[in-house]
Parts: sequence; structure tokens; C-alpha cells
Amino acid sequence: MRRDVSHGPGRVEERTVNEPLSAAQVASLISRARVTDLDTGESAELTVRSNSRCLFFEPFTAGAYLVQLRLDWGDLDQHGQPRLDADFLDPDSGRIDHSMRRHPAHNTDSTGDDARTYEWSFDDAARRFMVAITWSVSAHVAATSSVSCAPTVVRAPRAEV
Repeated sequence: MRRDVSHGPGRVEERTVNEPLSAAQVASLISRARVTDLDTGESAELTVRSNSRCLFFEPFTAGAYLVQLRLDWGDLDQHGQPRLDADFLDPDSGRIDHSMRRHPAHNTDSTGDDARTYEWSFDDAARRFMVAITWSVSAHVAATSSVSCAPTVVRAPRAEV
């Protein structure tokens, strides 16, 4: 999700633009992403990998798999939020089990509120969390000024002789 920021008198207003982000946009527009577990209150930073449009969580064990969650900014859900993808890896080989792409836990949409929250579950693992994004904003200001002059001639009165 991309944010357009417009400045009004004394306020900053955000407006959601529902369009996917490229890897370059993710790297330049998102300065920080922090996930908070809604059940434990624990927080962690999400990471960006070069040439990726995803933000990555720390891997964890769920069932017989090592799970790598990632927010995919190139695949927005019906709420305009990045879709949560889960890669299921074999813990011994580290290889992705591609058969799990058909499992409902592979793609999870946001809950639909404005807080960017998700509820993910698989086997014995369940996670409820919120993701906070700090967007990088840059502004370019162009100023033009002009100066005009109009000379005025003032004559002194003639002195009498």
C-alpha cells in the first residue's frame, strides 16, 4: 500500500492508494516495519532483502515445518494491505515444500481494520499480530521570486540667484 501525503493548514493527511509496490519502492518508501504480537506484546523488526518486494519475519517452527512469514507488497488483499505469505521449509534441508502453496495458511489476508492486523494459523501454531510501517517522505520545494524596479526622478527646486 502506498501513501500519498498532502499538507493542509496545520495538518498532515494520509490517503491510501491501492497499488502494488515494486522491490525498489519497498526499499525506498518503507524506512521501518515493526511487528507486534497481539497475544504476548512482543515486538520485532521486519527485514527487507535486496531485490524483494517483501518484508520478512523471523522464521519459527510450526508442525513439521520451519515457517518463513513475509508481507508481500506486490500482492495486495481486498483491503489494500500487503498479503501475508507463508513459506513452509523442511527444517533439515531448508527447501521450500511447494505442495504447501495450496494450503490455506500459505496466503492470509489482513483482518480488514485500519491497523494492518493479521491472524495466521497452521497446525499447533497461531499468531495474531499488527504491523506498523514508518514511511519515508521526501518533499521537493521550488521557489520563484522576482524583483522589479521603477526608477523615480526627483528634481530639487531651482535655487534663485
